[in-house]
Amino acid sequence: MKKPTKELWNKLKSADWFRSVGQPAGRRVIVVSSWNEAIPSSISRRWGNCLLEVNNELWAKFGSVSRVQGDPAHKWNAVADRLRKAIRPIVKEKIKPIVQAYKELANEKGTFDEITFPRRVLLDIQIACMEQEHSDVIELGFGQVIAEWYLRGHFPCGWEGRFPKGKLVIY
Repeated sequence: MKKPTKELWNKLKSADWFRSVGQPAGRRVIVVSSWNEAIPSSISRRWGNCLLEVNNELWAKFGSVSRVQGDPAHKWNAVADRLRKAIRPIVKEKIKPIVQAYKELANEKGTFDEITFPRRVLLDIQIACMEQEHSDVIELGFGQVIAEWYLRGHFPCGWEGRFPKGKLVIY
């Protein structure tokens, strides 16, 4: 990891990600009031498509500025793989209490997806770290917004409106 990525990653590792969930957070975002709202929103198709669009834009920016340096896909994929391996255990640790608590609650209704929720959180953090890792060639963007909400103790879990206009949904 490059220095800016390590700095962000160290902040994320030491932060209490969910300490402020449900608390007011200003007018620029929509705050949901419970994990019962946040988790379904976080695994929704709308939020998944939003994150996919952000990731694709990030890749396109990286690819357009790095083509002269060789095969950008090879470099991108290698970095993404390394970051995912570093990020995955910490994400798993950070979300473990949420997964356990929500799983018990949601199993009564059969609504919890144990696979998609961790993947979405992993993708959030990976996008933020990929932006930092390539900040020497691309502008920082939405990934830093996501990371900032985790650092503030909230959970980014959706989007209201047509992306990129609209508002981030957090818990």
